[in-house]
Amino acid sequence: MSIKRFVAALDCSGRAETPLRRWLGEYDGPGQHNRQSRGENNLSVAYARDHELGQLELICQLAGVDPRHIAAASEAARLAARTPAQAKMFRDRLPWAVIAPGLQAFVERCEVHVGIASARRLQSEAEEAFDQLRIPAETEVMHMATRRIGQDVFRRMLLQYWNQRCPTSGISDPRLLRASHIKPWDVCENHERLSPFNGILLSANLDAAFDAGLISFSNGGALLRSDLISDANFLALGIGSSTRLSVTLQHEQFLAWHRREHRYCSD
Repeated sequence: MSIKRFVAALDCSGRAETPLRRWLGEYDGPGQHNRQSRGENNLSVAYARDHELGQLELICQLAGVDPRHIAAASEAARLAARTPAQAKMFRDRLPWAVIAPGLQAFVERCEVHVGIASARRLQSEAEEAFDQLRIPAETEVMHMATRRIGQDVFRRMLLQYWNQRCPTSGISDPRLLRASHIKPWDVCENHERLSPFNGILLSANLDAAFDAGLISFSNGGALLRSDLISDANFLALGIGSSTRLSVTLQHEQFLAWHRREHRYCSD
């Protein structure tokens, strides 16, 4: 097992920043430490030459060695006065032949996952796609900024209007609440965008369902269910068909738009 393969396995196992990762990296490549071929750069050589007990212990832990054996080897090794002597005593108790099979199994388990090379390739592809995106014009940037500010204002307004609580689920944690436009910002007239009657404060899952048209409300505030949502998913939303929203006459034009847009039969 080459050091390079093992380092890649450590990367995809989430141990990329451990001392062991950096230590193994020193052995990656021909000619390091007076060794002339990549074939010599393997874990057995590294294990035989290392002097740090902490690194030797971690190797054994990755290999699945009984923690009691590791602790016993460490305790005995620390009786020695010098670091090289400590390491030798540790390896005498846990020689390479004992840990090699377990370490091989660890690497094979890690390599089942996507792997660091594939992850980096995906990242590279994503960055390339991002670089190819059209840079918005100055006027579009201003429009996006204005929309963002407006939506923040809209959210604060709906939090006040609905008393900091989703009127259908009862959820009151602001982190779980969304200021849901009934008629979306992009298709609104200017005077509709910040109207408190063009919005409902909904929990995140209900906001997603409402935005997709899977649920809606009548002018009287009765919950309407789309035929496009399954029984199981509707049940998982945690609301009943008898749920009723407290709406005003001013909400009705926006709710009517939402029902027409999502083709509810009554409209």
